[in-house]
Amino acid sequence: MELLQLLTTIFALLISHKCISDYQLEPWFGSRYIEEDIPHSLMDLWRDPPDVDVSLHLPLTNDFIPCDFSIHADSPNNGPADTASPRCIVDEPLMKFWYKLDGTFKVPRANTYFCINLKGGYNDVKNCLLTELFIILLKDEMNELIYQVDCIVFVTEFFIHM
Repeated sequence: MELLQLLTTIFALLISHKCISDYQLEPWFGSRYIEEDIPHSLMDLWRDPPDVDVSLHLPLTNDFIPCDFSIHADSPNNGPADTASPRCIVDEPLMKFWYKLDGTFKVPRANTYFCINLKGGYNDVKNCLLTELFIILLKDEMNELIYQVDCIVFVTEFFIHM
């Protein structure tokens, strides 16, 4: 409701339609357009709607968008050894985590690869189909989270290790 209070009376509403007959031409680009007043009754309805659907809301905060943009690549402790090759900073039986400082472009970047080991996952046709179905369902379940990750160009991939 708070956003509706910010509604201005002067704005552009763009509607694309093939059958516009009475149009004007924009002088620089030659784009066709029409200009109309929006009825006051419609503006009043937008300003004070009878009921707002609860599914219409602002998106949740994207936790993957960084807040700290300070550059750490120029600190004296980050010598050439840090930029030469990635180093493993977590090495556990079920997870490895590698780190490499980006000293060239100095931007945050991350790639994640999830390798799922399924013994017998491709032994026969049934197991193969069930394995592929599992990955499809996993990606579908993770879709909302992965969308937020994709918004910041964070590479994520799921695959089966045979």
